[in-house]
Order: sequence, then C-alpha cells, then structure tokens
Amino acid sequence: MNNMFGQWIGSDIGTSAGTQLGPLLFVTYLHDVPRCISPKFADNLVALAAGANSEEVEKKLQFASDQLSRWAKREKMQINVKKTKMMMFGDTGKDVVINIEGTVIEHVTSFKYLGVVMHT
Repeated sequence: MNNMFGQWIGSDIGTSAGTQLGPLLFVTYLHDVPRCISPKFADNLVALAAGANSEEVEKKLQFASDQLSRWAKREKMQINVKKTKMMMFGDTGKDVVINIEGTVIEHVTSFKYLGVVMHT
C-alpha cells in the first residue's frame, strides 16, 4: 500500500494473527456456514431453535450441530466442543441432549456471549 511493503510471513493454513487482512479473510472463510447457524459474529456462532416442546427443540439443535460439524470437516476446521454450550429458556420439560461428534454439549444456566450475560 502506498509503495510500502511489510515483511513476508509464510503460512500453510489460516492467516497470521494481527494482520490487517486476517479478519477480512476469516469472515470470507466463514460466509458459507450453514444457514441454520445464526447469528454469526466473527468466530462466535450460535444456533437458535424454538419449538412447541423440548423434543422439537432438541431435534432442531441437533440438526444444526450436525450441519455445522459437516461444514467444519469440509473446511478443515475443528469445533471446540469444550467451549460449546447449550442453554434452554422457558419451560424445558425434559433434558435436551445435544452432541457434536459423540461429545455431549454442556448445558448451562448462565453464559456470557459477546459481553452480555444471559441467564435462564
């Protein structure tokens, strides 16, 4: 830019931390995340589901988790299941169990998302 050049940084995968182009490339990379995963903010992805009962919600959330898992494998990315959480709001009826690649996602009653603390 303006006849100025930075130092060359080799990278086999991803972008180097702290680069100006890195965030744009990352957002471009994530642009085709399955539509059932929404909202999206940088590397924070959410699947929302509403239903008449817990079974319906569980089915929708598991579908979204499966779609995200397939996308991640195709894009050679890993989902950090230890950081992945599940929250239920309202009358839950029964325990909803969601798993990603055989790991059950932790059910929490409080979670800080993008600086906002949510409670059930």
